[in-house]
Amino acid sequence: MKNFVLTLVLTLSFIGVLNAQVKGSAIGGRFGLDVEASYQHPLSEVNRLELGLGYNVLGYYNTINPSGPTISGVCQWVYDLSSITDGLNWYWGIGASTAIVTNYSKPYFSIGALGQAGVEYNFDFPLRLSIDCRPGMYVIPGLTYPINISGFSPCIAARYRF
Repeated sequence: MKNFVLTLVLTLSFIGVLNAQVKGSAIGGRFGLDVEASYQHPLSEVNRLELGLGYNVLGYYNTINPSGPTISGVCQWVYDLSSITDGLNWYWGIGASTAIVTNYSKPYFSIGALGQAGVEYNFDFPLRLSIDCRPGMYVIPGLTYPINISGFSPCIAARYRF
């Protein structure tokens, strides 16, 4: 038991050292199967909120992606990878989303839970580039199969930091 407690304390201390400092806000876009305008706002030194307003370009009910406009919010935790190169971070987060799903020209309102993981690079000038994956599970009342899973495709993002 003593070894377990010691290992747990050392692990948590090590994770605390690896946290990156979230610096400033950023605005830009995410591009992939989803096209999204996004805004990142720091909540503390180690986490931030990412808000998005987008549209799923290739999704239909017959595929795994909902089609139509989306609104999302994800709380992210950012970790430092500067041992590889300065400005490099990885992050993960959880959040929620709403979407309009079209099935045979009839729109349905849906809500969903999201996860997100990715890597980002902060340049010396105010540019942040990232690649991430944001899977989600949507509940779509009114359909025969009301659960829909989406977002396993990667997105590339470019944001202006300020």
